[in-house]
Amino acid sequence: MHPPGTAGRSMTIAALLALSASLPVTARASHAVAAPVSGGSITLDGRLDESAWRKAAPIHLTQQSPHPGAPTPYTSTVRVLVDAQHVYVGISNVDPNPDALVVHTLQRDHSQDNDDHVTIVLDTFGARHLGYFFQVNAGGARNDGLDVNDDTDNNWNGVWNARVARNDHGWSAEIVIPTQSLQFSSSLQSWGLNVSRYVPRKQLMLRWSGITLDSDVFDLHRVGTLDGVGGLKQGLGLEIAPYAVARYDSAPGTGRSGDVGADIKYHFTPQLTGIATINPDFAEAEAEQGRVNLSRFSLFFPEKRPFFLEGSNQFKFSHLLSIGDDGNLSTRFVPYFSRRIGLVDGHIVPVREGAKLIGHAGRFSIGVLDVQMDEGEKTPATNLGVARAAYNVNENLRVGTLMTRGDPSGRTDNRFIGVDSVWHTAHFNGDKNLTVSGWVGKSYGDLKPGKTDGYGFAVQYPNDLWSARLRFNEFGDALDPALGYLPRPGTRQYMVFGSYQPRPQGGAFGWVRQF
Repeated sequence: MHPPGTAGRSMTIAALLALSASLPVTARASHAVAAPVSGGSITLDGRLDESAWRKAAPIHLTQQSPHPGAPTPYTSTVRVLVDAQHVYVGISNVDPNPDALVVHTLQRDHSQDNDDHVTIVLDTFGARHLGYFFQVNAGGARNDGLDVNDDTDNNWNGVWNARVARNDHGWSAEIVIPTQSLQFSSSLQSWGLNVSRYVPRKQLMLRWSGITLDSDVFDLHRVGTLDGVGGLKQGLGLEIAPYAVARYDSAPGTGRSGDVGADIKYHFTPQLTGIATINPDFAEAEAEQGRVNLSRFSLFFPEKRPFFLEGSNQFKFSHLLSIGDDGNLSTRFVPYFSRRIGLVDGHIVPVREGAKLIGHAGRFSIGVLDVQMDEGEKTPATNLGVARAAYNVNENLRVGTLMTRGDPSGRTDNRFIGVDSVWHTAHFNGDKNLTVSGWVGKSYGDLKPGKTDGYGFAVQYPNDLWSARLRFNEFGDALDPALGYLPRPGTRQYMVFGSYQPRPQGGAFGWVRQF
């Protein structure tokens, strides 16, 4: 698709293809093997005292920051076990002063950046574009999310568990991840894996794979290889979660009422999942944090409803679409924003039913969504649809398209079609990070007169000594994706940033770790 006046802009994708072909692929350096569970089951208590742990080959973490490869008394050893439907990860963390361990939060999905914690990253498709991450701090609090083109989204909540235990030598974590919580390629005999540990009081980072100062644990291009996962299964692959609600109100003119519904999930294959919801009740969704809006732009609230969160990484469009890095939401553009579904002009409109297909087929990843909204006080019943397809040209380049159909208010005919591409490498000029992305999109339907398309591109060079970003987006004044979030149409937005961050080695500034 080439919207009017944007044919030249599509050359971004061709340029990325040429760039991808010109750079060689660097092999993963780290390699580990998951051992089968033997000698009894694993009791999840954080102690790693079962005989199976002693039979698993250890993975040793190395100091990544501030002195890559240097010895440290804060050592960590990781072991991985598998049975037919679970992945177990055990991490032993030596700490010379266990009484000084730092824990600030015990809540699920809260930031652990200032806590003693460990992070596990899994690339279950080996494509280095989509993955999962799991975090546990020294208090046992858990955080998880999705990794999409090295951008993390912690609104995803998988079914997994973890326990921690403290001892005279430090602390340990025991983690179990059911395969039903993951999508993976059953034909792969190995996954991508990375593990890191952070000691906040020393600002010390340990890492398994990728220990240069330019490395990031969430960069899927720097993961190591985990063998021994070829026999994992997802069982029957059927999950049914019914619900029933009864209400009684004694106020005059009211009485008894009730409701029933269900969520159904079925794994057609380990790579392809179908999800259906009938008369859904979103009461179990996490409550929003109250905020006061003093600007003229609508507030952006992340999605919390499980039906829409499942596989949300499959629908993510483009990369670095926001100009600001400081939370300036007036510059954010999200072509498909699921919070538009079930909410019209600030009023809740019931969702009658919905169906979703998410997964992978070879180098393709797909996401298809169809939702039927009920009648509201001022809106008719409306059907909404979203389709997303992406193709992994190679481990560096991913190209895709996104299509949305429908207006949640039911007042107009509205469609959006966009094409995007993301190219990323962790081996530019040796071992440097470089990301180049571009997008072009257009709205169709009942639109006001004006320019109905938009486009943008971004270049990012996020490294330790030199860091730079260049972003540009242009949004037509009539660009109006009814299922998206675009607070400022009719704008052209630029952002240029650069920094030089030296690490003095002795001299008058030897006490400074990094400027």
